[in-house]
Amino acid sequence: MAASALNLLPGKSLGPFRLGQPVADALAAVEDAAHGSSAGGEGGEGESEDAALAALASSLQVRYDAEAPLAADLVLSFPAGGFHLRFDPRSQRLRLIEVYDVARCKLRYSRRPVGGAPAHATFQHLAATLGPTFPGAFDARRCAYVLRYPGLALHFPIPKQHAAAVAAEAARPGAAHPLELPDGTTPVCARMLLHAGGAEDDPAEAAPPALPHAVLPLHYMETVTCVLGKGLRFEASGHELAFGAGAQDVWAALGPPDAECSRADDAMGIHAAAAGPEGDAAGSSEQGGVRAEDRFWNYFSRGVDLLLDGETHTLKKVVVHANWPGHPDFNAYAKCNFVLAEGPSSGANGTQCGADGGDKDQQPRRVLATVDSNWREAAAALGPAGPPAVHMGADGNPFGHTWVYGCRHAAVEVMSNGALASVTLSAG
Repeated sequence: MAASALNLLPGKSLGPFRLGQPVADALAAVEDAAHGSSAGGEGGEGESEDAALAALASSLQVRYDAEAPLAADLVLSFPAGGFHLRFDPRSQRLRLIEVYDVARCKLRYSRRPVGGAPAHATFQHLAATLGPTFPGAFDARRCAYVLRYPGLALHFPIPKQHAAAVAAEAARPGAAHPLELPDGTTPVCARMLLHAGGAEDDPAEAAPPALPHAVLPLHYMETVTCVLGKGLRFEASGHELAFGAGAQDVWAALGPPDAECSRADDAMGIHAAAAGPEGDAAGSSEQGGVRAEDRFWNYFSRGVDLLLDGETHTLKKVVVHANWPGHPDFNAYAKCNFVLAEGPSSGANGTQCGADGGDKDQQPRRVLATVDSNWREAAAALGPAGPPAVHMGADGNPFGHTWVYGCRHAAVEVMSNGALASVTLSAG
């Protein structure tokens, strides 16, 4: 079997990690490799790549700014492999792959070894393997020579005693590559940055690239406008669902759910049961007779749960999830790009936006908060909220509790850093 290594494709991918992919896809690739269920080929590069990733899986660390999750990248770090996957904190899509220890990271480009050993990271070896490119530049802050290809930047540390000579040569028109330093040694690459930009683009500013819909579904990070007390609209598709819409309308708009579960599994159901005649979460009518259980339809890939009434099979409640790291449900759902708004209702049944929608689109809706708002901003727009309920989460939850605030037509779950973890919406 070929030596275990990850395939390097500048501007595109490192092993199974493809620039632009959601964080959930990257974590799924790690889990598949750890359990030996990857779809890699047998006996060839696919198998060796799976083995390389499986060896790194146990070192995985998730890093983020716990106080301000939008202030820094969401990072999947592999210390055993010497590389980071950097995800844009808003879209949670992979924007940059940083190999910070090339000697530790075993890579392969066009079947030739890259990194993993000093001999495979020298300037001469990499230039011969990757092919010709324009002269690089000297980074005085890092004291490194930076060689750039489309979608790839290589950093070669330069000893301080040679820094002036290398900097002067790099600044000269028609400069040559520093294949050899004045003392006869050759620079060795210590850092690689894989991004989706061109050779002249700054990798630090790299954004996640656009991906085909076969790889990134059209509904990923689709704006979902939640009109308080009315319903919701999926902006990319134009589908609308009002409270009271039938199960068939939901199926037609969103397709089959990823999973279903009983409302008995709802951690906040006890409060609904005490709310009066409408609060029948336990499955019993106020006369004491047994009624059909309400059911959650879970759309994990959309970050949405829909509660359907067990008797009427109509939409009763909606839960939208923010998928912030540091929350117990992180990676259970994709991030729902929700917008909380107030304004006119949808169409007659709110099931779909079409030509018969009348002039409702000319009536403005006022945005109150978004998935990226903090609780202070949201509370000011939503109006008075009662004292919060404390949500402890499942047994063994290492992240601490959250607070649930009851607002008009909504229950907002708030994390300790003020981020909105989820919002539960109901009819007016």
